[in-house]
Amino acid sequence: MQEICLKPNKNKDKMTTEKELTLVSFELAELLKKAGFDWRCKFFYLLRTKKPLEGELLADYNNVLYSSAPTLDLAQKWLRDVHNIIVEIYYTDEYDWRVLGTNGLTIRINGHIYFATYEDAQEAGLIEACKFLISQTKTK
Repeated sequence: MQEICLKPNKNKDKMTTEKELTLVSFELAELLKKAGFDWRCKFFYLLRTKKPLEGELLADYNNVLYSSAPTLDLAQKWLRDVHNIIVEIYYTDEYDWRVLGTNGLTIRINGHIYFATYEDAQEAGLIEACKFLISQTKTK
């Protein structure tokens, strides 16, 4: 289990060494739960409201009431480290993504939908990687 999930820096006027981090969306948090994400983090979604909340402790919040809400980077690391799935973000005129296996074979490619920000492309790629992972576990 991984124990890092940092609080995003909310004060953009203040110089800090803390990197600003982006939490996964509710949709991606639910897909990660179905795919077996169990690393500990500090944020979670309350399923009833679909709002992100900060927990008191680092924990695996996946249960019938909550879904863990890792950062995009932590979710990407989990896919890479646990499932050997790489979500690659690249930039030409806009951001795009593709999903690769660690053997270099392409698993999924974006269907010509481009994104204005790195984080939006990262989220979309992670969603597709989770859908692929879930579909593979259903066929076994």
